[in-house]
Amino acid sequence: MRIAIQKHGEFVHSSTDQKAYIDYCEQNHIDYELVDAFQPDILSKLKGFDIFLWEQSIHSYSNQIIGRSLLNAVESLGIKVFPNFQSFWHFDNKIAESYYLEAVGAPIPKYWAIFDKNDALDWLKEQAVFPIVAKLKAGAGGNNVRLIHGLSEGKRYVRRMFGRGFSPAPKLLFKVASQYKSSRGNWEKMKSRIARAPEFFHNYFDARHFPNETGYVYFQEFIPNDGFDIKVIVVNKKISYFVRGNRQNDFRASGSGYLEYTREKVPMNVLISARDTAEKMNIPKVGFDYVIDNRTGEGKIVEMCCGYVAHLTDAAGGYWDYDLNWHENDGVLNSVKELLDLMTAQVRAEKGE
Repeated sequence: MRIAIQKHGEFVHSSTDQKAYIDYCEQNHIDYELVDAFQPDILSKLKGFDIFLWEQSIHSYSNQIIGRSLLNAVESLGIKVFPNFQSFWHFDNKIAESYYLEAVGAPIPKYWAIFDKNDALDWLKEQAVFPIVAKLKAGAGGNNVRLIHGLSEGKRYVRRMFGRGFSPAPKLLFKVASQYKSSRGNWEKMKSRIARAPEFFHNYFDARHFPNETGYVYFQEFIPNDGFDIKVIVVNKKISYFVRGNRQNDFRASGSGYLEYTREKVPMNVLISARDTAEKMNIPKVGFDYVIDNRTGEGKIVEMCCGYVAHLTDAAGGYWDYDLNWHENDGVLNSVKELLDLMTAQVRAEKGE
């Protein structure tokens, strides 16, 4: 068994799984090697490996340019990869995510992807029910998401999107304000946020290489809720979660920094749909962002991604199995371990070991 792990450059983000991948290999006596996926001879270097672990980055232009093409090529060599094709073809593309989720019958809000300016303006005048959520197809942490309250605001947004558009780079003032509000009164949390400031600035300057998002609009039905969303993690037939509170005086929860682990806030319909959707998509590790409709109690998936900060499920104190029984005495859900247990078992089975 040989595992190739994408090597990071001089800057290593705190959310990276690279160290966890290395620890897993060393603890399980698996031969591994750090490889530079940005070198022109990467495909020849990967021959002879059984697994290739790539780390996607929402904010890295070069990462996104090479990611899908490289991973598809590596998979065609018979090498197991993560993220695999089913996990990655829709990465950081909310339009693609919506198409995929709709195709497998997942519970999602109504959405409208429109690629003509006049069609978008007509839709606003004739069909839109305000407020509506407007999103760029790229972005994370609540960036590039806004609430459109009426027709005039909607028209301005459409004209901008079919004009110079918007940069998908994270917004400096938005991030600073969000982090300050979520750590106000807690000095330890504030110090932790300050210590991570270099990560934000690295992401900010890296993401400025992306061209402006323009030539389309993506609207999503606004789901009235009780001020939080739920990140539901599914990996290797196990499920965990964390709850994120909305920012103060805001409708967005992603990236707010307000975390809690109240299992009672996770309805059974969310666990069932998360399990079933992950199975239908054949995705080995995924996080679904749910908003609970406070009119019906139904959870709707508003976004999804194969990448998330894995350690945030540690404080959940356990996990659900696929029969939706809660396990508290078996440890927390370790996403990296579960993913690599699954992938290495698949390799061994194919080799007849």
